[in-house]
Amino acid sequence: MKICKLLFVTLIISVGELSAQVTLTYNNTYKMPLNSFRPEICINDSSEFYIIYEKMQLLGPVGSAKHWVHHYDSSWNKIDSFPVTFVTTQYGEPLDHRVMIINGEIVVVYQSAIWKDTSLWINNSNVPMDKNMINQSLMITRYSLNGTELFRGPIIANSTDTSVTFSDNSIQWNVTHLLVSTGTFPPAPVVTIREVNILDASILDTHNYNVNPTTIPSAFGNSMACKNNNIIVFGYTPSSTSADMTASNLDSNFNVLNVKTYHDTLNEQIYATGNLFYNNYYFVAHDERLRGGPSSLDDNPYSTYLKILDSQFNMINNIKVGDTGMYHAHPVVAVNNEKLYFGWIRKVNIGGHYASQVCIEEYLMTISSSLINVEKNDDYIKIFPNPATDRIYIKCAEKQDLKIQIYNLVGEIVLQRKFNNSTNKINIGSLPKGIYLIKINGDNWSTERKFVKE
Repeated sequence: MKICKLLFVTLIISVGELSAQVTLTYNNTYKMPLNSFRPEICINDSSEFYIIYEKMQLLGPVGSAKHWVHHYDSSWNKIDSFPVTFVTTQYGEPLDHRVMIINGEIVVVYQSAIWKDTSLWINNSNVPMDKNMINQSLMITRYSLNGTELFRGPIIANSTDTSVTFSDNSIQWNVTHLLVSTGTFPPAPVVTIREVNILDASILDTHNYNVNPTTIPSAFGNSMACKNNNIIVFGYTPSSTSADMTASNLDSNFNVLNVKTYHDTLNEQIYATGNLFYNNYYFVAHDERLRGGPSSLDDNPYSTYLKILDSQFNMINNIKVGDTGMYHAHPVVAVNNEKLYFGWIRKVNIGGHYASQVCIEEYLMTISSSLINVEKNDDYIKIFPNPATDRIYIKCAEKQDLKIQIYNLVGEIVLQRKFNNSTNKINIGSLPKGIYLIKINGDNWSTERKFVKE
């Protein structure tokens, strides 16, 4: 572990009439050993931390451990460590994994594969993973918080279907059962969400979605949330098209209600692998890199970002966390006692050789809010003409700093400006005809209005 200097990041969140200030104050970085990979952060009721990661190592013999739980107290003093996955003859080598604490138990869902050529270490091999497999399994195991194994078994055992991958899966607890999502490869990608009984690994129900912008745009590299009987899948559109982060909102019957897309003109946004809902906001951890840059991860690597959404999935802010990531940096996020924890994989240069290292960034977080009744006062802030053709004017009763953001109906920012005048003009001649939402942030207040471009 390493304690670093303080860095202050303040995010101003404004939604409708609710003006909220979220302050994240950088406090610490906890560094795991070199060659640690794919972090998960779990926190129990006693505020103890369970950091789970995979060791980047050559395939060991049958019985050797692959994934470990590292147990810390609330002050980050290490209590113990114990393995949770092992190489077996029946299911092969454990690979990608997701972890949650459910009902006081550590639940691990992981991919396990038997290789055609065991001399090839998959992370150093040029052979595609699916082409080097004899078969793969989707496994689940449960442990007590002190490291006692309670159950281990396959959700799907020894599948030889090479169009399917259990890598980059996602999981979420849905009151009585576990949701597990996996995907298939192009040219016909499908995402499958299975309802699983964690007691015996049996599949209770299965839901399939053809991957497209109106359902779930990504087959893997997603994360899920459950809120108010709905299931939210955070994903991304393919890098061959727009590479934008998405939020697919499903009802309790797993029907897709709508999909929100978040476009960034500068960066690709993919692998939204971690999320949490806290104090009426979604915090989504994901990867970004330069849009239109080289395809090589060495020449155009991913960095990790934290996107903040309100309860209606409107984007509030997006901040960079950490530095250059290793591969897809698998960012995850957790919160405990007003502290936000962001886990990711950094790329470490050791004399020209690159190694991965799991880092946990710790931020002190405060959220304060006040209700400002500006929305109902049309005399305070005016937008005219409406409808408009070439320009609109925004007139404020008081001269102050204003931040203006104009969204189309799919939630994309199409124009944004900053002003410091009582009356401000925005040229909208380049916008297509239609209905737009305009968000105005002032001094400790915000408002939203609609206007029509003719």
